[in-house]
Amino acid sequence: MAANHRKPHPTRTQGGGVGVWVVAGILALVLASGLYWGLGGKSHPDGKSHPGGERQLLAQMHGAAAGNVVPTNAYGGKLSAQMVGNRTTVVAYGIPAKACVDVGWTLAREGVVTVDGVFEPHLTPAILSRLCYSRKAGGATIVWTPYPVKHAG
Repeated sequence: MAANHRKPHPTRTQGGGVGVWVVAGILALVLASGLYWGLGGKSHPDGKSHPGGERQLLAQMHGAAAGNVVPTNAYGGKLSAQMVGNRTTVVAYGIPAKACVDVGWTLAREGVVTVDGVFEPHLTPAILSRLCYSRKAGGATIVWTPYPVKHAG
């Protein structure tokens, strides 16, 4: 019979060593940045942080569509609403690119969105990002016309 000369498989030592700390550090950074962006820490054209700006802008645009228009949006630009035919159109000026993409995508699922006068019939996040980030200085202009409310009947 032949002798088995294979080396025994090395066993792991207790503790994860440096690798565990690297993974933990990366995870901490990901969680911290997720919390920052998730809680609304967004940049504004004036260089200041406007916490909760996206949520506030979204609420302001919904309010404007319902007839409750505030003159200044969450980012300091003008907010207006007008009737076009039998539908309300809401316009927000001076929106930072990141907020434009995030708020624009939410609104696009609830109506028709244009950015800086450009309408894309098959809007995707990538197209919206291109439109929002190609804006001129001072922020983008989002125009939103909500879909008509369907009443149960």
